[in-house]
Amino acid sequence: MAGLYFDIITTSQGLVLYFYGYGARIMEIFTKIMTLFEHLSFPFDKFERLNSIIFSGAQQKFGMQPSYFVKTELEDILASETLSIADTIILSEQFEHPDINAFFYDFLNNLHFDILVTGNIPPQDALHILYLLEALFTPNPLMSSQYTGPRALTLQEGSNYFRVQRMPRRERRSAALVYFEGTHTSNLRRKKLLFIIYLILREPLFHELRTKEQLGYVIESDIIASKTILGYYIIVQTERQPHVVHSRIDVFFDNMYKRLLNMSSEDLIPYLEGLDILYYSEPLDIVEETSSIWTNIVDGTYSFQYRGKSTNARPIELREVIQLYEELFYSRKRKISYHSFSTIGADIYNVFDLPLGTLSEYFTTKGQDVSKEQLRELVLLSHDIPSFQTRLFEHLLTKNKDNSTVNSMLNDAFSYLRSLYKLEKEEIIKPLDLIKDLGIFKANATLSSSYVNRALWSKFYK
Repeated sequence: MAGLYFDIITTSQGLVLYFYGYGARIMEIFTKIMTLFEHLSFPFDKFERLNSIIFSGAQQKFGMQPSYFVKTELEDILASETLSIADTIILSEQFEHPDINAFFYDFLNNLHFDILVTGNIPPQDALHILYLLEALFTPNPLMSSQYTGPRALTLQEGSNYFRVQRMPRRERRSAALVYFEGTHTSNLRRKKLLFIIYLILREPLFHELRTKEQLGYVIESDIIASKTILGYYIIVQTERQPHVVHSRIDVFFDNMYKRLLNMSSEDLIPYLEGLDILYYSEPLDIVEETSSIWTNIVDGTYSFQYRGKSTNARPIELREVIQLYEELFYSRKRKISYHSFSTIGADIYNVFDLPLGTLSEYFTTKGQDVSKEQLRELVLLSHDIPSFQTRLFEHLLTKNKDNSTVNSMLNDAFSYLRSLYKLEKEEIIKPLDLIKDLGIFKANATLSSSYVNRALWSKFYK
């Protein structure tokens, strides 16, 4: 329909109907949709088609880019009412036609509306939306047991969880997401402090992990904030093993902590200016303004401060930023990591993580003079372990003419590397609590007094 943008956003608690355009067009399409609600049903002859769409849609999520997959799965873990992708596929196979109309009946008998109208729509049209709802639906008071009360999972202090998911398509790369949950007593000031930490970490994170260490092509970070939850996460799309990603991220946080301790108040000024742009600048258009207002309402934050900077606000100090950083990543750490993989292969180092100094010393004990620099040159000419083995074989063959001797030497060397890799992996993974069954984990988890707005947090905080 010309002059109108219309979107439907599904949430764990219901639907968000979003209209943007001319007021007359909005009223026209809204009236038609409400009429559909009045006679909501689904014919049997169209069920097979719908069931196929639901099943294939859930199944196709496994074909998403790993970085997007782990982000979606983290949201499913945090949002306690939401199923994981694997569980969604299982349930879609058990989906029957009577389930649809039974759901419609329950849905319409427990319907609750939240309405936000912004812009130049006439007051009488805004009231007409409410009157139309009252005319179509008979109001009934909800008992306390009928309130949805959406809440999110919250991690215990000192927790360090680890979840793995094998991807069915082997050509897909792997990805790891590391999430840190902050304090349970969230307020606007602490959200601002977290955003400053995000700004401080964002550029060095990309430079250190992607440009310098070549850890992965996709490196991104973001924050999560609701009424009671603050969180920060990093996503790395990479072929490197989970424990390698963990160790690199831990080193990054340690280095950034030292940098924070050496910062001055003047060094903090550019990040405070970025904070002012986020919280106090005028929205670019009515879409941005509406998204901001709606997010603050459903999250219960109610921070409508973009009209002007508060003169009564106490200036943010570097000491506060350091204190929240210590709490988030060290003293009161609550952590969960999610790793999806398809090409992780055998228990052996990635070619770029090989301990070249140790390997050189090993060859010395076997009477072979292969320096660390020579091994590094072979690594630079390789793209994976098999290609490195081939080049190392050719290098050793120049000094040992017997193929069987070189093959035996290589087999022993890589058996030694596998044992080193296993010990290193166990040392890093051992402190983590593996989540074997996501359903059991969520059933035993603690719920916060609020929830995370899955669909809209990125629109507000970026």
